[in-house]
Amino acid sequence: MLAALVISTWPLAAMADGVGVYGRFDRELVVSAGLGGGARERLDGGLAGLVTVDLRMRWLHTAGIAATWELEPVGSPRQHGTIAVDLRPFFLIFVFQNRFSGRSFADLVVYNLGLEAGIAWDGSRPAFLIGLGTEMPLLRRRAQGLFLRVGSRVHFERERWVGGHGKDTGFEAVLALQWQWGLEA
Repeated sequence: MLAALVISTWPLAAMADGVGVYGRFDRELVVSAGLGGGARERLDGGLAGLVTVDLRMRWLHTAGIAATWELEPVGSPRQHGTIAVDLRPFFLIFVFQNRFSGRSFADLVVYNLGLEAGIAWDGSRPAFLIGLGTEMPLLRRRAQGLFLRVGSRVHFERERWVGGHGKDTGFEAVLALQWQWGLEA
């Protein structure tokens, strides 16, 4: 009986020490700011380099808002702004199911897998975007520190939304260094 009680309370004790959760319950609101680069392949055949500045705010590392500014500096410079909903469902699912590998790097990469959906704007026309990404810890203390964001997005120009053929519909891949920190809510 005593062994069953100790075994059943072990996950709670581990979460209190941060094992498996890695400090993610220290603060309710998490902010990450990043700078990176990547490439955008347009379906019309063009390829462009990107410079990105990224700001994300999430509640309990699970749901929030992402805003990004992108610059295509080569050729005729083009700027894009995006705002999207950032959802990372795996973290809370794994916490409630007590699924921790005990390897912080692997756990955090899986916890940070996320989907985003929103609007991109280049100043003249909107585009719908959907994306997938994750963040890998590089230097961290609990849930705060330096992370490498790896992400990809597909942009669909408005004409494409209604069944036409958009000119700037395309795929992009980005790597960015992000600093994450928690705020008191």
